[in-house]
Amino acid sequence: MSGCSNIINQLQSDICFIKSKGLTGPTGPRGNIGATGPMGPSNIPSDILSKLQNATSQISYRLGPNNTRFTASGFYYYDTNADLVNGYFITAAHCAIQITNNIYYKTTAAYIQNPITTKWITVNVNNIYVDGVADVALIRTGIDFTNYPQYCLKLNTGTVNAGDECYVVGNPGGIDEDSISSGCVRDPNYCDSNGKQVTNTMFINAPGIGGNSGGPIVNKNGDVIGIYTFGYSDLECYGGGSNQSVLSSTLPVLKQNTDNKSKLYLGLDWYIVSPFSINLFYPSQTTFDTAGVIIFRVNPLSPFFGILDNSYLLLKCVVNNTTIEFGNKNNQRTPGVLLYYPVGTTITIHYKIINDNTVYTTNVQLNKTYANVPNTLDGPLQTGFSQNDESRKNIVKSNQNDEKFLKSIKSN
Repeated sequence: MSGCSNIINQLQSDICFIKSKGLTGPTGPRGNIGATGPMGPSNIPSDILSKLQNATSQISYRLGPNNTRFTASGFYYYDTNADLVNGYFITAAHCAIQITNNIYYKTTAAYIQNPITTKWITVNVNNIYVDGVADVALIRTGIDFTNYPQYCLKLNTGTVNAGDECYVVGNPGGIDEDSISSGCVRDPNYCDSNGKQVTNTMFINAPGIGGNSGGPIVNKNGDVIGIYTFGYSDLECYGGGSNQSVLSSTLPVLKQNTDNKSKLYLGLDWYIVSPFSINLFYPSQTTFDTAGVIIFRVNPLSPFFGILDNSYLLLKCVVNNTTIEFGNKNNQRTPGVLLYYPVGTTITIHYKIINDNTVYTTNVQLNKTYANVPNTLDGPLQTGFSQNDESRKNIVKSNQNDEKFLKSIKSN
């Protein structure tokens, strides 16, 4: 009761205070206008906005077994002034290649817009070069931007952090060319939990849908921090693509007028699962590490073949005295970060086996590149196996069923 009486007393006190107030006086003079506050994330400076809209274009192309017409996005880019004469245009690799039923299709025709003349131009499809698993394509258009560098974007060279402002520029749904959506960086080094987006990834919450593919992900200064190539179904604020570290590694190769087949081939298929699965690798332990990706399959062409096996937990590797921990926490990375190391690089891997407390280590020489494997293994959203693998799709559906999941891959 004392608690109730205290509340009643407080209410009575408040009422008395209100009753004791006098009449409200006249409004005083208006004070001086305060200083301008910081610009919010959705307020893009007009010069940056103009730059982004000039540098981006939709791309209309035909591709696939039925030569179907599609629309996507892309942007003009340069690194040094010498690049400007080539008119480099970047888009998603899935706008240039398609792998269906183990058949590799290339774009048969494409059009993009020249921002100098604002006219459509025909793309020479022989001047399209791709990095399939990174989902990056570079087109040498021949447009001379020497006097128009403001129509091209550059890669960001600074650090990108979770929470940083970002923008996606493109043609969502093919209905609003050069439109811009804003958001923030969810994870600048995202590791896809299903293992299909292999490369180091920029994961963002700026909205994007089909048609945005190939458009730039930029920071508040208009510099490219990634390329938008994928999103989760019905979740327009969960998407992204290869980040600036991948772009800075693969674009110099593509600018040599060749597909990037010099990147390393890992030939691994992996997933990230819950602690209910990971604890199977730490028998009789109540606390255990968060690191690791579970291996589903190892391709016979892989340098890991005969070393790793399905249902192994790959914890980390040491390369050039640097430890890379695998997983999707902030300090962890996708195994795909290894793709752009020099051929012949030797790494020390740390891994575990179910119901075994031992952490095993062994050296692996990364001596395979995508030049050593079929073209059909170098496509967007695929691992070291076929893009349209039905057995993998079935496993994906149950990859969070923990013990059942591990037993299913162990029996394959």
